[in-house]
Amino acid sequence: MKRLPVAIINTKRYKDDQIIIAAQSLHDGLVAEAVTFPAPPILVAAFQTLIDNYQAAAVAAVKGSKTDTANKTNAKTALIQGMKAEITYVNQVVETTYNTTPSVNYAILQALILSVGIKDNKPVTRPNTLGNTRTPVVLTSIAKNPGPSGTNINGVLKVRVVASKKFDSGAIKYYYIQYRVKAVSPAPANPWFNVTSTSTRIQVTDLAAGIYEYQVAPIQGVFLGKNQLNFSQIGEAIVT
Repeated sequence: MKRLPVAIINTKRYKDDQIIIAAQSLHDGLVAEAVTFPAPPILVAAFQTLIDNYQAAAVAAVKGSKTDTANKTNAKTALIQGMKAEITYVNQVVETTYNTTPSVNYAILQALILSVGIKDNKPVTRPNTLGNTRTPVVLTSIAKNPGPSGTNINGVLKVRVVASKKFDSGAIKYYYIQYRVKAVSPAPANPWFNVTSTSTRIQVTDLAAGIYEYQVAPIQGVFLGKNQLNFSQIGEAIVT
């Protein structure tokens, strides 16, 4: 079982000013950490507009009409939806960071959440769903252009993954690929390089010419470490 920090927000217990403070903190954090969070679903300028609109509507509704109250409700709904979208994105970045660097520790992942001003976060136990993935995927090397079988040209390694019918394909979140230049015996094996893909047609580009070995494992849940994976047999392909 792997515990990952997850950003949350419980606006039901927040008063108007607390929602505004939490939203502004999130906005300012996304601005400050733009390198780590470069593509929020709501651009920071638009998110600031949602904050400003709600703040103005909350003030107007204090001694305002029913219309003012309705405007406040609509502005509040829009802001909370915006906050949830941004927080979902933050959690996606945290999970991606873990998937690409499995050795990263909990404190670093939690720091990513705190860096964007989200005060609420909790550890969530993610079950190891890989235990049921006992049948390896099948690999076939695809030639980029017509040529000998197993040949990938123009510096591109192309691999096609064929999942067994025993897999629930909808449960496979992505594929974890390892590739390396094949060592000439009796030299020791070269280190693996890692790539993830959500597609069954995988491309690794900008490779030097040579003979490459590769293997793929399906990921049904959060990546829990290479020792948890059930890799396919090692395939070979020529990159020219």
